[in-house]
Amino acid sequence: MTFKDDLERLEAIFKVGPDGKVVKSSDLDKPTSDKPAKSWFGVPAGKSSKSSWSGQKSSKDGDSSKGVGPDGYSGLKPEKPEYKKPEKWISAGGVVLGGTDDLDHIYIRKPSGNFGPWAFAKGRIDKGETQEQAARREVEEEIGIVARIIPGGYLGLAEGSMSHTHYYLMVAVRDLKRHDEETEKVLLATYTEAIHKFAKGGNSRDIKILTKAMDLVEKIKRKRLASGDEKGWL
Repeated sequence: MTFKDDLERLEAIFKVGPDGKVVKSSDLDKPTSDKPAKSWFGVPAGKSSKSSWSGQKSSKDGDSSKGVGPDGYSGLKPEKPEYKKPEKWISAGGVVLGGTDDLDHIYIRKPSGNFGPWAFAKGRIDKGETQEQAARREVEEEIGIVARIIPGGYLGLAEGSMSHTHYYLMVAVRDLKRHDEETEKVLLATYTEAIHKFAKGGNSRDIKILTKAMDLVEKIKRKRLASGDEKGWL
């Protein structure tokens, strides 16, 4: 058999189809169908296998506008709720001097049950109270001292972990010899002792307030010295 015979035999078996591909002659004679070919899982060839709810159309049981399918699952991770810090309440307290003739000592307290470090007396302002009234009440309740606020004795607003507190410089008027159950111990301390106890407990807030109080006390001492009045300016 010659090369020409082989070529004629191959041409009889294979021909070029309408799409330009080489196919068997027998295949060209088979009837064609207008239906698209299907894949093994029943989805028309060339079509996406994704469910209609994930794209453009709304399904009967799902909500396509929110990307939720018939099974109620969107396939997306739920958003974490935004964390909101609790609002801090407003409190008032006092830095209480030992007396009109004792400007070198202040009252500090140790909370019961190790509920916080050594600190100045303070507490939440009750409804209808002014800042000054709340400060004097908290001083009386927590350290058992009746005190009055000295003129110009506002020391400012200090921020704690749970509250914003207004502090006042006060002078002790009377010792009631009692305090509430929230206080374990009361100490009439020097400035150095107070700073040491505050620092040991990590109470930086009260150290800052004490620094302001000491500056104001020094001004009072200078005024007394200049006027010759050893108990005035309070």
